[in-house]
Amino acid sequence: GAVVSQWRWIQDDFTSGLQSVLLEFSFPFVSTGNATVNVPLVSPFRYFSDVVIAPLYLAPQRLTGMTPPPTVSSVNTELLHAIGTIPSDLVTFGWYSLGLLGVVVCAVSYGGIASIIDGWVRRRMGPNGPLGALGVAWMLFTAFCVMYADPQMVLEGGFYLYVATAVVFMPTLGSLARGRQ
Repeated sequence: GAVVSQWRWIQDDFTSGLQSVLLEFSFPFVSTGNATVNVPLVSPFRYFSDVVIAPLYLAPQRLTGMTPPPTVSSVNTELLHAIGTIPSDLVTFGWYSLGLLGVVVCAVSYGGIASIIDGWVRRRMGPNGPLGALGVAWMLFTAFCVMYADPQMVLEGGFYLYVATAVVFMPTLGSLARGRQ
């Protein structure tokens, strides 16, 4: 129903459909422009505090009674006066954290992490079978982190992938632990 009606709307009015798609993927440019204008003048640098804040969002707030501080995406959305959430991409996250130096730190860190994940996927999972599918999921997730670099979104968005990977490799981890005793 909804998908068919959306597709018909795009077919009937191609220009509006194209504009809708372009707007959907333009948020990194808008967010980066917003960050370079507003940080640190309107909003202070965050000094990578979002890496520490992210796990707090996994804790059940009703049980802990604690509300975590706003994430970088929340601040970004607020500064844009937008409705919903405008996610923070890798460049924007770096700028909010430490300006141009933060962008460099994020780029180098992301490259290093992507390289480690790529090597790990190739060594441990190979191209075939269920482990190959898990490896593809990790590579897609790593690419997802460029557009959605808010650590809270990365932690929450990849939670099932982390759990699945832990379950798959739990026997390996157990044998490694027994071998070291």
